[in-house]
Amino acid sequence: MGTYRNAKLEGTGSLTNYQILYTCPAGTSAMIGSMMIANRGDSTTPADIIRIAFSSGVSPNNENFVAYDVKVPNLDTMTISAPMSLNANENILVSSNSTDVSFHANVFEV
Repeated sequence: MGTYRNAKLEGTGSLTNYQILYTCPAGTSAMIGSMMIANRGDSTTPADIIRIAFSSGVSPNNENFVAYDVKVPNLDTMTISAPMSLNANENILVSSNSTDVSFHANVFEV
């Protein structure tokens, strides 16, 4: 039997400063059913920029990115609904150019 998890995190305010949204536990694998990115900003800029990577470390390499410099319009939500998987000890890393961005991942651990 698996375990459902909801990972939530606020944006970093710096595209080069990554935070760990979720880490797959040792001896486990995980399926990410969907990710939602909400831009709560109502500023003069029309969109904020996000990056998402899957990596065993805390700094992603080029091949680790699933989203890179993607624009999320202010007061809008972007959904990534393609199923994705993580191996044990892998991280979902996120960054954004604004702290107005919220990241959310629905994870099923097996």
